[in-house]
Amino acid sequence: MKIEMWSDYVCPFSYLGKRHLDLALEELHLTEDVEIDFRAYELNPEMPPYAGEGMIELLSRKKNASPEEVWENLEEIRKRAERAGLYYDFESMKPTNTFDAHRLTKYAKTLGKDRLLAEKIFETYFEYGGLISDHDQLLSIAMAVGLSEDQTNEVLMDPRAYEDEVREDIAVAKELGIESVPYFLINKTHVIPGSESVETFLMTLQKVLREDKE
Repeated sequence: MKIEMWSDYVCPFSYLGKRHLDLALEELHLTEDVEIDFRAYELNPEMPPYAGEGMIELLSRKKNASPEEVWENLEEIRKRAERAGLYYDFESMKPTNTFDAHRLTKYAKTLGKDRLLAEKIFETYFEYGGLISDHDQLLSIAMAVGLSEDQTNEVLMDPRAYEDEVREDIAVAKELGIESVPYFLINKTHVIPGSESVETFLMTLQKVLREDKE
């Protein structure tokens, strides 16, 4: 079974959707038997590197809402994440450009480390307020999952390294009509849009398994 997951590292629903998928795979004892292809998506490709504006300030400005209104919405998301075993520290998050993080994930894929790297990038951003556009931060994450310091530095310092692979993912997303993430495509036939419940993932995965046996 192959699962393609379009996501962005600054999207709270992407991390939550990934966790729901992981929990469903674990329950079905499929964690090691499923290929997950992490596909890049940019919610805000024009986003510059972090300039000091936090999540609450950013959303207040973009949505023309009060900080109180924004915080109320974020609190609901935080509670959903907590039920899935995740901790979201919205006050510490540093909204930033994610293109380099996606490039690094493509490099990690060549070494079979993309699954570990993706989880660590999400965790660093949402739980620890890490700046995931910063090359030193990305290098630290890469080394934590066993990637080479020298080779990782080479990738990060060359803006064209794995650029085509990232842009291809974004182009395919456009062809598929994907306008929000996460978006899960299972065996090219079944779609789960958004951070659906663990139960939804279970039902869909079980359906795919039954079809594979027919």
